Amino acid sequence: MTPLLETPALCFEVPLQEISQHPKSNSFIDKFPFQEKRVDSFDSDILCKLDRGIIDHENPPARATPRLILNDAVVVSTGGLSVIVAQQKAGKSALQQAIIASLIDGNEHLGLTAPSGEGAIIHFDTEQSQFDHYDLVVKACKRSGVDRKPDWLRSYSTLMLTPEERRRALFQEVARAKQIHGTVRGVLLDGYADMVMDVNDLRDCQAFVGELMMSANEQQMFIIGNLHLNPSSDSKSRGHLGSEIERKAEGIITIDRNQVSNVATAWLKNARHGYLPKSEGSEFVYSVDDGMHIPASESPRVVAQRKAKDRHSFDEAVDFAKFISPCLPANMATIKRYCDTEERGGQRISESTAKRKVGLTHFLEVLKKVGSTYHPIDGQLLTDRRKRLYD
Repeated sequence: MTPLLETPALCFEVPLQEISQHPKSNSFIDKFPFQEKRVDSFDSDILCKLDRGIIDHENPPARATPRLILNDAVVVSTGGLSVIVAQQKAGKSALQQAIIASLIDGNEHLGLTAPSGEGAIIHFDTEQSQFDHYDLVVKACKRSGVDRKPDWLRSYSTLMLTPEERRRALFQEVARAKQIHGTVRGVLLDGYADMVMDVNDLRDCQAFVGELMMSANEQQMFIIGNLHLNPSSDSKSRGHLGSEIERKAEGIITIDRNQVSNVATAWLKNARHGYLPKSEGSEFVYSVDDGMHIPASESPRVVAQRKAKDRHSFDEAVDFAKFISPCLPANMATIKRYCDTEERGGQRISESTAKRKVGLTHFLEVLKKVGSTYHPIDGQLLTDRRKRLYD
């Protein structure tokens, strides 16, 4: 402790015993009477660290460089922390594989793009067997068109380490990789939960996330890792660890997998520098033939399923347009009244169903809308659209 000022500084503290004993009050001052406390010396190390974070208009910090992009939305930048959250076997490791592939070739994989950069990439696999870890990296290389991983990709299976040892090893590896490669570009963790003993130990989880944030900032590297959702939740990641990481994360990638089609959608639930709704997310599915996940648009099975669904929707829209044709042109209220009075197949169409079907016919351009009025379209246009859909 080094004295820095001749005149002691003054600060105030609230006695802890008075916090629990003092009666409730609307006034903070009334509730907690302050006491003067003298600071006769300063901790120069702490103040030097603090001064590194002060705003200086003459020397603004460099703008953070985006390090990972999902479609057009920034997931994480230099000095940032990010997380991929999903239920088990939803495709989290597939995205890690895609990130590694993009880090190698700079191209987009499964909607993810890692802009080119210098420095080492550290990858810790904490969950899979050593063979599955090896297979993930080999297939990432296959995606990017190379036979072997580059030297700067430092990928480790860490099954032989305890959570405490993994944490120590991670920061030791960051220091070693920086010494060898000059800088560290990023860290991939698969996954976060295996770096702590208990995801519900608040103090330990806060300390771990704090260590990650400090290291990312000091090394100007990005960190992204996987984390499971709670088994009974579609949105809450595991324990205090999940809460702490999500609060600090620059971007949160969420994966939802359709249980029928098995198509997974990756989107940004929350992000500091952008937002990507699920409707605009990246869709991918596992391909047995390829032995890896591929874009849903490249899966013959998914394409066939979607074409069949599109045909069904088109036929439903055409059928409904024919049913309401006697009342056209008409606005929505008139169409609803018509559906309520005219029976179809022995049943009347409810107001909500009529509204949905009108929306479908308009969306598929089976009816055209002028102002608030719906009109039938030219028969040849309808024939051409059917032909394109069924050819």
